Amino acid sequence: MTERQSERSITRMEILYVLRAGFHEKKKDKFDQAYGCWNYAIHGKTMDKRELRIIISFDKNNMLIITAIDLT
Repeated sequence: MTERQSERSITRMEILYVLRAGFHEKKKDKFDQAYGCWNYAIHGKTMDKRELRIIISFDKNNMLIITAIDLT
């Protein structure tokens, strides 16, 4: 768990669950000029019904988790 995850009390398992079970929140997508790529928002609930938004991006080989936000 990263320091930021610890601060926000969001576990890796919760993030993965939302990525699998959540939905693409298109209105929250943004183009990052600095990196020349899109950041995509995934919105969903954890198994404990916490509402999260996960921001992801992609590079040549990987999906990157940019941030996780607790919306509850």
